Amino acid sequence: HVRELQEMGVSASGRVMRVDPAEGVLATAREMHSDLIVLGTHAQSATQAFWSASMTPTILHRAHASFLLAPAEGSPRPYG
Repeated sequence: HVRELQEMGVSASGRVMRVDPAEGVLATAREMHSDLIVLGTHAQSATQAFWSASMTPTILHRAHASFLLAPAEGSPRPYG
């Protein structure tokens, strides 16, 4: 998906890391001085994803950037 974003003119990058997911997200966001962290979800709704994702509470309490939960393609949309 990074290539698709770049082709649309969005500055984006991706990484594959073998670490605790929350710690990896937070460390990368700090290293890159990120303004926004985007987390993908496969849950029934963004609200369910937010509260059920094991790493979301850690990121919520420790992130120094805003974050956005993005539903996977084909996931139900809570607002139509």
